[in-house]
Amino acid sequence: MASRSPSEVEAADLRWLTTDDYSWLRADIPALAEFDPRSVLTGAAVLPPLRAVAHEHGPVGDLVGTFWASLFLISSRFSQVLRVTGRCGPVAPAGRLLDPTTLDGSDIFTPANETSILVSPRCTTALQRTTLLNVALEPAGIEFPPATAR
Repeated sequence: MASRSPSEVEAADLRWLTTDDYSWLRADIPALAEFDPRSVLTGAAVLPPLRAVAHEHGPVGDLVGTFWASLFLISSRFSQVLRVTGRCGPVAPAGRLLDPTTLDGSDIFTPANETSILVSPRCTTALQRTTLLNVALEPAGIEFPPATAR
């Protein structure tokens, strides 16, 4: 999935990536306890080889929840859909405002001050065309400030 111009994105079309159902398998990754969640999510942390332990049993989906809010294990099928990660500026807590000039044009990205994973409309469409299991795309509730709204 190639990058696109941030000006092509509407705030209301951004989606939050999460698991569809918490009754599916969830795994713990004990070695991550010593790392900052944001550094793990953005790839800034240099991680040792990781071993996951199933703590909540259930069916295995293409998106496997962990005990970290926005850190998931993904299947090889899922990784074929998602190839690009990016960043954007912080989301202002009051009103969930995001400056669209901070979007880097990636289809999957994380705000500078959160560990949530946001996906573009194009990525949403690509994910909805798949048969991936246990994947949910919920409205992110993000707005662009009025002066920059498109």
